[in-house]
Amino acid sequence: MSASLIAAGVGLLTNWLDGKKEKAQAKTQAELKQIENAGSWEIAALQKPGKLLRFVSYSMFGLPMVISVVWPEQGGRIWANLDTVPDWYLTAFISINGAVWGIAELKQPIAAIAGRLKKNA
Repeated sequence: MSASLIAAGVGLLTNWLDGKKEKAQAKTQAELKQIENAGSWEIAALQKPGKLLRFVSYSMFGLPMVISVVWPEQGGRIWANLDTVPDWYLTAFISINGAVWGIAELKQPIAAIAGRLKKNA
């Protein structure tokens, strides 16, 4: 009888330990999924610039030409006003826009090339 009580006690203890182990594994898996989801969100955010950014930067370059065609007097004013902007400012503005568009568009091909280089190494 005492052997059966000891076996029952050991069985309960084993079940309790197994339950704790499964609970710890489930917690670890949930934390890993949370980290992976956070990482995938960040990667997705970096892969493509926002629609608003594209719209605004494209409009800055496209609207002066459209206005010049549709409303020539105002178009002439725009181009005359652009002549008063310092060269350093225009260079910085164009460089920033180029970097935003260039980096956004080159991320995927560069990542693919880097992945291939890692596989070959």
